Amino acid sequence: MLAFATHVLSHQVGNPGIEDLATPGRGERMRAPETIEEELAIIAQALEAGIDPFPPKKNPTRIAKLALGWFMVIMMVSWVSQLLYQYV
Repeated sequence: MLAFATHVLSHQVGNPGIEDLATPGRGERMRAPETIEEELAIIAQALEAGIDPFPPKKNPTRIAKLALGWFMVIMMVSWVSQLLYQYV
């Protein structure tokens, strides 16, 4: 999220303070801010652009819990059947 905000904000006109950060190319990672001031500048610019750098944590829904549970059950049955197939 922060890399996206930095990339978007670095290409807007009139955003001083972020041009010195290297914008990541394809397959590259953005370097971590070295000082607290750099990080605060990035957060401030993200807030000005309307990007929430710290979105609230979403609670898992019932359907997501059920889907994850059934996926785990199917995986365990698959592993046990593969194990039994090798030894029986």
